[in-house]
Amino acid sequence: MYVSVAIAGPLRQSFTYHVPERFQKTIQVGKRVMVSFGTRRVTGYVITLLSEPPDGIDPKDIHDVLDEKPLFDAATFRLFDWIARYYHEPLGEVIRAALPAGLTDTESRWVELTAEGLVRQQALLDALPPKDKTILSAVGSSGTALKTLTDAGVANLTQITMLRDAGLLTLTYRRQSSSPRPIYEDIAIYLGPGTSLPRSPKERAVLEAIRDSGKIPVRELNQRFRSVKPNLFRLVASGAIQVERRRTFRDVLFHETDEGVEKKETPSLTEAQKPVVERLLAAVAARTGRFLLHGITGSGKTEVYLRVIAETLQLGRGVIVLVPEIALTPQLVSRFRARFGDAIAVLHSGLTAGERFDQWEQIATGARRVVVGARSAIFAPVVDLGLVIVDEEHESSFKQEERPRYNARDLALVRGDMASCPVLLGSATPSLESLYNAQTGKLELLTMKHRAQRGSVLPEVEIIDLRSTTWVGAHRILSEPMSHALVETIRRGEQAILFVNRRGYSSFVLCRICGHIPECGNCSITLSYSRSSELLRCHYCGHAEPRPGVCMECGSSVTEPVGFGTEWVQDDVSALLGSSATVERMDKDTARGKNMFTLLEKFRRREIDVLVGTQMVAKGHDFPGVTLVGVLLADQSLKFPDFRASERTFQLLTQVAGRAGRAQLPGKVLIQSYHPQHYSLQAVLRQDVSAFVASELPARQLGDYPPFSYIALLKVTHTDPQITQQHAEQLAAWLRRLISDNQPQWNGIFFTGPALAPLQKIQGKTRFQILVKSRTRSLLHRALTALDQHVDTQRLHGVVAVDVDPVNLL
Repeated sequence: MYVSVAIAGPLRQSFTYHVPERFQKTIQVGKRVMVSFGTRRVTGYVITLLSEPPDGIDPKDIHDVLDEKPLFDAATFRLFDWIARYYHEPLGEVIRAALPAGLTDTESRWVELTAEGLVRQQALLDALPPKDKTILSAVGSSGTALKTLTDAGVANLTQITMLRDAGLLTLTYRRQSSSPRPIYEDIAIYLGPGTSLPRSPKERAVLEAIRDSGKIPVRELNQRFRSVKPNLFRLVASGAIQVERRRTFRDVLFHETDEGVEKKETPSLTEAQKPVVERLLAAVAARTGRFLLHGITGSGKTEVYLRVIAETLQLGRGVIVLVPEIALTPQLVSRFRARFGDAIAVLHSGLTAGERFDQWEQIATGARRVVVGARSAIFAPVVDLGLVIVDEEHESSFKQEERPRYNARDLALVRGDMASCPVLLGSATPSLESLYNAQTGKLELLTMKHRAQRGSVLPEVEIIDLRSTTWVGAHRILSEPMSHALVETIRRGEQAILFVNRRGYSSFVLCRICGHIPECGNCSITLSYSRSSELLRCHYCGHAEPRPGVCMECGSSVTEPVGFGTEWVQDDVSALLGSSATVERMDKDTARGKNMFTLLEKFRRREIDVLVGTQMVAKGHDFPGVTLVGVLLADQSLKFPDFRASERTFQLLTQVAGRAGRAQLPGKVLIQSYHPQHYSLQAVLRQDVSAFVASELPARQLGDYPPFSYIALLKVTHTDPQITQQHAEQLAAWLRRLISDNQPQWNGIFFTGPALAPLQKIQGKTRFQILVKSRTRSLLHRALTALDQHVDTQRLHGVVAVDVDPVNLL
């Protein structure tokens, strides 16, 4: 018997191995195996069983089967294979990314002294050559990895082999595993009074605690009574109790979320929601359909999701709900738990390997049938998948920027087709591609044009022209209308959100004498200034350094912060409102881990009056007390060198505007801008998606950008700028030859570049880009397949990366 194995690494092809007889009864597709690969032993994934090896191959034996049960089935493998082919990614990398972290074991070569080697290493007058003596000393009495010796220059493999043959060393393989382990807990279970009375008051109290609970973890008894093991032994012997070891699961649900949400009764559907729910219920029953739900902010999309999920569960099927970021998860999970209890599983990047492993196992066994999570949740092993929902489908965070690069929104549609189940994409500001797909019949459009809360209407929006406004304060952050609205909002006892899409105190520090601006040495980006820590930070690679007292270029002491971030805004707003208001900020610096949930809860309980934040405050939150939303500089995203800049600006501002007036109190949105007449801002002013689409689509068509073309971004990176440019120019020349030498089969494909990326350097690597466009998807993928072969032939894997359907051109 033989198997085809995908190696967990940057390798496009699979490899054939022989299955020794001892593993032939346990080997299955979807299991991990330990195999030899070059001089190493690595984890591979069994993808096919073979009766014979391919011609001309003499396969090696697999060394071990690592799993009792398969980690994926044939249907899931179809999804992995589709991803690898469509996104031009190595299959092993796709499988590794899809499975819980920590399931990639390796075996390193391990060197140890034999008994004779230990004696000779310790002997003072041994006749060993000095080099051999040095090697034995470096190995030591406890042994060491071969790689440690070779990396330190102490020995090479030939020298180690000679000492092994001389009987002084052993050279074996030692497994290094980071795989998470299941955890177990002892449970004391009450059976009856027993055949003998407890010996002591403590033992009596322990028995009463177990009796009152029926069953109780032994660790809780130890916490209450200390050292209960002898008491439990006697109680077991008397027949009063039994102690069972049971599998327990790490709890990952957000108990910090607002309990008030959980206590709400199920609301009645609005007239706008009813036909949407009816259509989706029919699709669930028929196990088919692709839908785009366009509902304005506050229209009750979540309630639609809950109703359709409930029906899916009634039919015995499972559900995946994708949300763009962990910041959105707590409030959703709270509402989902209120309806579905312990059927909810949560998957996101904030989980530990053990937590993710536990959630994964409960999903795979059917114990938890509703999965809520970020993009990686699309791989959840849901039993009998009956529905996939993508909330805020327009969000760019559904696209993974690191290998393997995939878009979870698009994968949701693919997985729905493979599982024969409906897929629902929802948003108040759908992506242009999804709206176009609805226009062309690829998606069925459902709409909800009114807010669900009785008496709640969309907020009034006003654009403040910064070219002619009056400023309050010397920092030119708050216009007079914005300041007045803030003061009045607080006076009425209401809340406000201020949005600025830049964290830190200022954008950079400028020398007023010579104009020098400190930049990151690893990235082509200016260092942001944080006044609370007095550090200059790079938000791309994490580099931080103290703010210098003088200019590092000319020595002048006349340096000052320029451009405002959340920290500076918080200071100015606090100064404006004084002791009458509590002002907090929410960005990646303040909202790490549980701090984010704490901030959101304090704001929801109205312990915070003004919340200053980045995109974190714009998405999915429902704060009834918020009546004012202020956007302090709408132009920040408009001028990005990306064809989606206008679309992202419209979406972001419409979403943040939707946080205002979601209850009975009317809302107001103030947008400060130097470009008030830009069509994306005018569409936000009218809250009119159709008007924005009517302006944006012609510009996309003129530039041959999606949805009128299919694109791939070729990224060329290297630590040496000259080598990067050389590789980029050679790649462009190869593409030019490919297209010109094979006309007319390449008609309809073209490219621009190579050019330096807008962010020219990140983490010490210079970046060039080539943008490939095609009128048809099949033609683009034919070209990328030829590119894959070229990259393999030229061994450019670490230099050239392919991003299919990129969402970020920076």
